[in-house]
Amino acid sequence: MIQNPKNPPENPERPKRFKMVARKKTTKKPLQQQEEGIKTRSETTKKRKEKEKQLEEEEEETEVKPKRRTKKQKKQEEEEEEKKEEEDVKEVKEEDVKPKRLQYSIVSLLHDVKFNEIQSEQIQKSPFANMLFAIIEGSIDEQMVKKSDPILVKLIETYKRGQVKFLLAGKDIALTNLELGVIFGITSGLVKIHIATHGRRPDTEFANRVFAGASTMHLPTMRVTIDNILKPPVKKQKKKQKQVSEIEDAKELACLLTLYTIGTLFFPTTGPNLNCSYLKLVEDWENSVNYNCSAFITNYLVNELNSKNPTIVGGCTTALLYWLCEHTHIMEPAQHTFPRFMKWKMNDLAAKLVEAPLRSLPEGMVKQPELELTEQERGLFAALDLHEQEELQQRIEVLEKENNVMKVKIEDRDNKIQERDLLIVELHQNVESLQNEISGYRKQSADYTDIEKETCSLHFEVEMLKEDVIKNQVEIGGLYVEKDIVEEKIEEVTEELHDIAAHCVSQHYKDQKIIEELEKQKNNLTEHKQSKNVHHHESPIHDEEAIEEEIDQTIKFTISSINAEPQKTTKKRLRKAHTMDPSSLTKRVNKREDRKEKNMEDFQVYRRKTRKEKQAEKTAPELQYMGVEMKNCNIWVLK
Repeated sequence: MIQNPKNPPENPERPKRFKMVARKKTTKKPLQQQEEGIKTRSETTKKRKEKEKQLEEEEEETEVKPKRRTKKQKKQEEEEEEKKEEEDVKEVKEEDVKPKRLQYSIVSLLHDVKFNEIQSEQIQKSPFANMLFAIIEGSIDEQMVKKSDPILVKLIETYKRGQVKFLLAGKDIALTNLELGVIFGITSGLVKIHIATHGRRPDTEFANRVFAGASTMHLPTMRVTIDNILKPPVKKQKKKQKQVSEIEDAKELACLLTLYTIGTLFFPTTGPNLNCSYLKLVEDWENSVNYNCSAFITNYLVNELNSKNPTIVGGCTTALLYWLCEHTHIMEPAQHTFPRFMKWKMNDLAAKLVEAPLRSLPEGMVKQPELELTEQERGLFAALDLHEQEELQQRIEVLEKENNVMKVKIEDRDNKIQERDLLIVELHQNVESLQNEISGYRKQSADYTDIEKETCSLHFEVEMLKEDVIKNQVEIGGLYVEKDIVEEKIEEVTEELHDIAAHCVSQHYKDQKIIEELEKQKNNLTEHKQSKNVHHHESPIHDEEAIEEEIDQTIKFTISSINAEPQKTTKKRLRKAHTMDPSSLTKRVNKREDRKEKNMEDFQVYRRKTRKEKQAEKTAPELQYMGVEMKNCNIWVLK
């Protein structure tokens, strides 16, 4: 079990987030350390000399005759001091020259490790399985994956905030979720990841067993437990086999390797700790591959790039160096393997950038903005591609339906416009005929005054007709609106009638089925009754008890058959007039269903009464035969 140790290791903690200091050349680092070591050693020698002088002065004050040192003694002391300083410098140089192992590297953890079949099956369920197996099977060194901070700073300085693009040789190259997943071989699913950085440790079986009493996950102790599972000690191996089975042990190893990869590579934090909120990714281990880890890791890195200084960036910054190699011709791949990070050596990248710096890259050094994927790499995003195709197909179907609906509406409008045009033509013809009549009356008005009056009346009639025409147009528009409303109501009523008819048919089918079962049971009971009459004289009490058992069996059978029938429900569509009162037919259907529920309640009450009557019949066996007949009658009436 992993717990926070009381005495943590004395190794220096990592700086907060990702703190990088730009330097001109990486080769100057050991020289600087040598100079610092020499300074510290010289300071210690100075302090030693000052103490010796103080002691000598104290001795001179106490002694009357001070001791004199000869020249030989002074030379010997000076030579001894010089030798001590040279030894101190040698120690510092040896410490700087020795290659340091990466403190929390997943590569150093899986060095010279082999998984058994059970462990391989469980690790295969991890989203980082391709990367873990590639590290074990491939010949990879820690120095090959060691990142260079100055190169990262220069690369991040070319980033365009808010655009998720880098400026290389005058070209804007975007960073996508797909590229990061291809580089590390991360399997991505459809489930999006939402993790709160602050919160309590989740109360799960795995967390309580492995991280009992710990508020955070300590990476060094997590590494120790992984080593113990991979290389268990000889003494404790038998006890461990009793406590945990091999499958659970392999599952625990796979979960810890996934969390260790998250804490060391994808989400490095302050010091050797990992937030317990990442336990969510391993709670449902069987479905952990369905998480979209590549999108989650890329989004976190992009947020850090948009909001942070180039020298202080969190997240998986190592991926940016591999991304640079994939999009440029700065380096040639060592070998074509899967995943792609196995092709590149980070220790050679600094030397190559001395020949071709990032700021002065020629155009020919930059590749195409999109990576060419192999079939194996496309398989990492098979679930996402399938989901996108389904969404696209659904969108096409919806657009086709909308297009058909719009065509129908356009045809209806065209028909209405034609009808209105015909009405307008007729009205114009009427107006012209009236105007012709008026012109004839005007010619005759010069001779007859009566004709002038008639013309006035005709003018009045024309105005009235115009008003009638306007009213008729308004009424026609209202009739079209009412027609649409009536058609909508007719559609709603027809849908309700279809639903009611379907419900009635299904209910009738159920009732018919129940009636057939009851008739079969009735025939069975009559046959048993006849057999009882034949053996009544021999042992009537014995016959009655057998009939009661059969009755109980038939009752149980009927209840189980009624309960076993699936209740078909029809999901109604939401309508505009959904809040209206149900029709009389739906009320009748509801009454029938309520009546069935009431019959079931009456049956339960009747069952309780029959249990009490059984006890009474045992005391009076002479009334047993009549009681059985009455019970049978009650059962048939109830059904």
